[in-house]
Amino acid sequence: MTSDLTGHELRELDQYLRQKLRVSLDSLQVKRLEKIVALRQKGALTTDTQFRLIYGRHEQIWSDPAHEQEATELKALMVAYENKIAHRSKKQSSV
Repeated sequence: MTSDLTGHELRELDQYLRQKLRVSLDSLQVKRLEKIVALRQKGALTTDTQFRLIYGRHEQIWSDPAHEQEATELKALMVAYENKIAHRSKKQSSV
């Protein structure tokens, strides 16, 4: 249900859950986080779906100092993927 929420909306939802229910959004999204961990370990994104998953997580955590390292790694994955796509598009348009 949260896949369509913006980063700001995810942060608001997480804050609400923590205040009202004393539970974090992360604790409710174990499978999503497992996929993200696997992509971080792999070190590369290969699909737009993976990119959107990483992008959503980055939007959720980028301003949280407790997740600074993770946010930095996710940003690097996104930049590398975008560069790869741009390079591929450039190569195809020159053919």
